[in-house]
Amino acid sequence: MILTEEIENALKNETDIDELLKQIHNMDFSQYIHYLLKKYNLKEADIIKKSGLERTYGYKIIRGEKGKNAKDKIYRLALAMGLSQKETSHLLSLNNAGDLYALNGRDLIMLKGLLKKQTIEQVNIELYEKGFEPLKD
Repeated sequence: MILTEEIENALKNETDIDELLKQIHNMDFSQYIHYLLKKYNLKEADIIKKSGLERTYGYKIIRGEKGKNAKDKIYRLALAMGLSQKETSHLLSLNNAGDLYALNGRDLIMLKGLLKKQTIEQVNIELYEKGFEPLKD
C-alpha cells in the first residue's frame, strides 16, 4: 500500500507519474477514500454528516466494512467530498457499485450534481421532480 505522504514526496521528486498512477489504482476502496480525504484536507466526521448517512454506517463504509454495491451511499460521500466525476467513478468501481451512466436518466441527474457541485438536497429535489427515486441513505 502506498501512503499519501509517499505520493506527495514522489511528486516533489518528479518520480515517474505512471508508477504513481499504478500505485493509486492498486488501492482498495478504504485506502483510496482515505487518500482523497487527505488530498482535499477533509475530515471523515464532516463528510459523513454532510452526506446525510447514519454516522456509524458512514464510518463502516469509509473503512470498507459495509456498503458493498451501495451506489447511492458512495455517491452521497463523493458529493459531500466535492469529488470529480473520475474520482467518483473510481470509488464506485472499487466498491463494485457500478458507474454513473449518462444514458440512464437518474444517473444523468447524479452526474450533473457532481459537475455542478450540488448538495445532496438539490440532487434529491431534481430526482423527485423528474420522477426518479431519491438517493438512498
